[in-house]
Amino acid sequence: MKETKNPGCSMLGKLVIYDIKCGRGYTYSACLVPFLLIGFNCLILRNQVISLTAYSGTVWKASSADFLFSFMKGIPVFVIAGAQTRFEVPAVWLIFHWWPSFIISAYVIRTWKLQGGSVLLRLRSRGLWWFGKCIWSMMNVFIYYVFSILIILIFSFAFGELSFDIQPILHGLSAVTSEKLSPQWLPASGILLPFLISAGLVLGQLVFTICLNQAIGNIVTLVVLITSAYLCDPILPGNYLMLFRSGSLIGADGVTFGQGICAAFFMIAAAVAAGLLYIRRYDVK
Repeated sequence: MKETKNPGCSMLGKLVIYDIKCGRGYTYSACLVPFLLIGFNCLILRNQVISLTAYSGTVWKASSADFLFSFMKGIPVFVIAGAQTRFEVPAVWLIFHWWPSFIISAYVIRTWKLQGGSVLLRLRSRGLWWFGKCIWSMMNVFIYYVFSILIILIFSFAFGELSFDIQPILHGLSAVTSEKLSPQWLPASGILLPFLISAGLVLGQLVFTICLNQAIGNIVTLVVLITSAYLCDPILPGNYLMLFRSGSLIGADGVTFGQGICAAFFMIAAAVAAGLLYIRRYDVK
């Protein structure tokens, strides 16, 4: 007997391929911002290394890990020490982690307004449309981070060295603290966890964008990120996007990798479920 292909999986694959083709311009636009932001940050670190070399008389070179840490470090836990204490939003960090949500939701809402109703009428399962958009969105977040890592590697090759050893003096860390960090800490907390949290933020913004509108979706994501920079709390996902908030660096006052994984999968699952519920109840006019 011939095996019959699952029509649902076949249609889902076609929807994802369609989004890949039609959303290429948005993918390219998404990759432009990390190139500019990471390039700017890497040049700042390079100048710091040059100044340190001139001051100390010892030749220093930033490693790939140093460039990655410098870009993903975020800001320390904000502490109000007096009336003169002023909170400043980390602009580069904020733009980098908000940009994929903005670009991806812009494409999805565009296709939703132009052809969402007609596509839902033609599909046997409305959930296929939503699952296709979720898969395409997570693929773009993955590309966003892969492209960012490649840029860091290129800059480290051009201006430093391809090494995965963090030099604590370049980041204001004590030697004792850096020695406590395992070799897996930076790839796990600086790449994998931010990717998963970003995927959760993107899907969450998609839900708000489709259910309400794009402006509210952007505002919600920005508020979550800014609040995370102001408050160090495991409930606020933006804290998992800052290495300076990691419990491996600051102890009990920080957030842990395990908490971040749980938060990321909860955000992704909740967003997929909420979007699916809305799409199934959506009244096609």
